[in-house]
Amino acid sequence: MSSNIFKKIFDKLRPTIRVDPNGSISMALEFQETLSEDHIDERIGKLSKARNYLLETVQAIDQLEAEAQERKSEVLTLREHVELLETDKKASEQILSMNQESVGRLLQKANKQTSRRSMIIGIIIGLFTGFISSYAVWFLTR
Repeated sequence: MSSNIFKKIFDKLRPTIRVDPNGSISMALEFQETLSEDHIDERIGKLSKARNYLLETVQAIDQLEAEAQERKSEVLTLREHVELLETDKKASEQILSMNQESVGRLLQKANKQTSRRSMIIGIIIGLFTGFISSYAVWFLTR
């Protein structure tokens, strides 16, 4: 069987001898394959399939590229939203810290005013009860 393969190969080898114009002689073995019409049609079919596979691959790559561009634009949009939210967060934190300080100051003022008012009311009530108790004692002891 292997001798059959070698015979086919050797049958396709064609020795050639060339003489160049400058006088050098070259010798070569050329491999000449005779192609049948079926073999040519088979090759054309394989090339057509390969071309179709390449076209499908190019289409798939184009789709992937389009999806990647779409994802990139979505990521950029989301990044812009995140940046806006971060600036809003910083502004809100500043407002809240200012409001806490303001509320604290208001409560301190209210506590001072309330304590003064309570002290004044306490003095008035103390004087009033003292007056009433003194009057009651004077009335009973007379």
